[in-house]
Amino acid sequence: MNYSEEQEEIMVVKGWQAHVKAGKPYQGYLGQGLTKFVFHGHYNNEDCTIVQCKSVHATEAENIVDLEGEYQTLHLSQYFLDSFYERAKNYGVDDLPRMKWNISTAFIGKLTEKLPDAPGKDEPDSPSLVFSVFMVLPLLPSGALCKEVKFSGSEEVGLNPDSLGCAVDTYAHHVAVDSMYEVVISDIQGIITPVSHTKRVW
Repeated sequence: MNYSEEQEEIMVVKGWQAHVKAGKPYQGYLGQGLTKFVFHGHYNNEDCTIVQCKSVHATEAENIVDLEGEYQTLHLSQYFLDSFYERAKNYGVDDLPRMKWNISTAFIGKLTEKLPDAPGKDEPDSPSLVFSVFMVLPLLPSGALCKEVKFSGSEEVGLNPDSLGCAVDTYAHHVAVDSMYEVVISDIQGIITPVSHTKRVW
C-alpha cells in the first residue's frame, strides 16, 4: 500500500454510539456488521462513511490489519469488475447494468494526536473514533430513488432470478474464472445503475 504523510482535516460525528442498540441509522450512526461500526463523516466538503472495527473484536493493531485487508479487497473487486466489462465488450455484450464498487476516493487515515483515555466508571463512553486508524469510503446514496438489495451473502452464492441479480452472479463467476479459481469476492458494497433507476447492493 502507498502511504502519505500529508495532514488533512476530517469531521467525525459525535455521539453515534448512543444509537447502536436501536439498530437503525440515526444521528450519524449508519450501521454495523459482525465486526465493524459504520458512522458519518465529512471530508473535502462532502459527506462520507467512516469504518472501524469494534473494540470488543479487535485491538488497535488488528483494526489496522482488518481495514487494510478490506481496502485491498475493494481495489481487487474493482480490478475484476473492469476486466468483467472488458470481457463482455469483447463478446459483443453491451447491455449490462453499470456496476461500481464503493472504492472511489476511499482511503485509510490515522489521527495525528492520541485518542482520549477511556472514560471513568460513571462517565459516558462516546468518543467519535474507537481507534486512531479508520477507513473513509464514499457515502452511498439512499432514499426514495434507491433500493437496497442483497444479492448474495458472505457464505452463500447468488442464485438471482432477475436481470440485475444475474449480472452480479455473472460477475462473481467471472472473478473465479479470471483468477484461475483462486479468488472469490464477498461482502462488498456498491451501486448498480440500470437504465431507469439505481440499486444499492452488497
